[in-house]
This record gives sequence, C-alpha cells and structure tokens, in this order.
Amino acid sequence: MKNTVIEYDIIIKRAGEAKKVVFDFAEVLAASETISTATITATGLTTSNSISGTKVTVLVSSGTAGTNYLLRCAIATSQSQILYLYAVIQIVEN
Repeated sequence: MKNTVIEYDIIIKRAGEAKKVVFDFAEVLAASETISTATITATGLTTSNSISGTKVTVLVSSGTAGTNYLLRCAIATSQSQILYLYAVIQIVEN
C-alpha cells in the first residue's frame, strides 16, 4: 500500500493502528532549497512529524472507522516559500 504523498492522495488506515504517511516535496523544491519547518493539520487525528531532506514523515493514529479525515502538511522553506500537500485518511475497521 502506497503511503508517500507527492500531490494529493487517499491513504487507508485501520482504526487501531498508527501509520506513517510521507509527504515528499522533492518535485516543488529548488536544488538547494530545504524544508525549514512543517506544520500538520488533521482535526480528529493524533499526529507527530519529522523532517528529513525533502520529506515530512507523519505518524497518524486514532480516528473513527467509517470517517475520512483531511491531513494537510504545510512547509516553510529556506527560500521563504510556503507549500502544501494534502492526503485524505480513510479510517476502516480493524
């Protein structure tokens, strides 16, 4: 199952699991541009994140089966850009 987001994707997660989702900004960053900060918005989900190179990895947990959640990853870059990638997290039964 694909868990890397490069534009806009749907990720399926079981209600009881914690799952990593990777947002890859490589296609929109200049060669020398880096990610300075990342902010994750996901109302109704528990998240934590880390930055490595052009990627932001988000650990997603919680959620109610049968519910879709919008997960937004916003980054600020070394060249003063603010960029966004989105994923829909579909929660299914365990």
